[in-house]
Amino acid sequence: MAPYTYFLDAAQGMYVFLQAVEYRPTRPWELPQTLYIVRPNGTPMNLGDYAFPSEDDVWGAISPDRTRLVIGSHRADDQTAACPDVGVDLFDTTTGQRTTVHPDVPADTGYRVRRAWWASDGTLYVNYQQRPCNSGSTWSDPAVWAYKNGSWNRVNTPGAAVLALDLGGGELAVVEPKDADGGILYHVDKGGNRTEIAEGVTEIADIPWR
Repeated sequence: MAPYTYFLDAAQGMYVFLQAVEYRPTRPWELPQTLYIVRPNGTPMNLGDYAFPSEDDVWGAISPDRTRLVIGSHRADDQTAACPDVGVDLFDTTTGQRTTVHPDVPADTGYRVRRAWWASDGTLYVNYQQRPCNSGSTWSDPAVWAYKNGSWNRVNTPGAAVLALDLGGGELAVVEPKDADGGILYHVDKGGNRTEIAEGVTEIADIPWR
């Protein structure tokens, strides 16, 4: 195959990437990109075409057990929609079957998932925003929702959050928005008390117990 446009993720011999349908050197993410997954047997599987409103929206992640792939449900024909509806596409990495999911949303409300990530127990987390479909409306502050066993639950962070993980026992790891270079990571105990850990944080992951 021709060189990829964007490499998204890899896990134990499995690779996920985007390949431009028609490449251009400037703002290539706006043009259709074909999503491929390559399994350990080396055969690429075509999972369909995507196009993205910004380079920050280009991401994908394989689940810890390698059975699922998640990517934002951006399409070339919906980039200029007045009322966006961008959830996440979940793929079965064996069959390529796609399911699009998102938290519940009120009527006449646009929504978008800006990022998704996995916990070690297989819970999917998403950075989620809403806005009314009327002209001039603004996006809500980012919130984190968790998807497990087919159900969505909002993570109870102290305020706006771009990343979060449930650490168990009522404790959370939370990244609050700061600037384009990343957010501020806090540990939040079960009483809601925050301890700052680091700045400039752009990723988050837990380490499974061994």
